Amino acid sequence: MESRLRFLLYKVTAIEGTSLGINEENAEKFSVYPNPASDVLYISSTVSEPYTVTIFDSVGKQLFTQHVQNRQATVDVSSLSSGLFFVEIRTKTAKTVQKVVIQ
Repeated sequence: MESRLRFLLYKVTAIEGTSLGINEENAEKFSVYPNPASDVLYISSTVSEPYTVTIFDSVGKQLFTQHVQNRQATVDVSSLSSGLFFVEIRTKTAKTVQKVVIQ
């Protein structure tokens, strides 16, 4: 039986000075700490609008979502296994993603 490889080509257009899917201005408005973490992650915001915190594992599976109405959030990560995770913080107009290590 002949084995065949298929390649998918995607056209990606980048505009200098922009980022793909992450608003860098928004990233400066949120702090996620400690990193690495073991039990709890804290999120602080300098914006007064509501935001959503979502945690993804290293393969992109959504593990947790929390809607936050104030400038501070606490996320219990004690049930997560050790490894690399992505914390997405999304407002109505932008999002930022930060890498977090869970020990």
